[in-house]
Amino acid sequence: RWSRRNSLESSASMGSRRSKKKQIKVTSQKPFKLRTEERGRMKEEEFAKKLQEMTMEEQKMRIPIAQGLPWTTDEPESLVKPHVKEITV
Repeated sequence: RWSRRNSLESSASMGSRRSKKKQIKVTSQKPFKLRTEERGRMKEEEFAKKLQEMTMEEQKMRIPIAQGLPWTTDEPESLVKPHVKEITV
């Protein structure tokens, strides 16, 4: 006659036999790839580029650019006066 105790022992021994044959693989954790992190990274890169461009523009603005001299400095330029209309009475 089978007792409950014998059935439990036999099932336990069966389970131990199965575990010896089949080895449990260790799960490897993979990092999550979230869209919010990607968007944040893109925003940071764009912001860094923008800052770099702004600093380059500021450095260019600091360098004074001299205006060139007129082509002829020997004779002063004489402008033609506009024609003045006579007063009518």
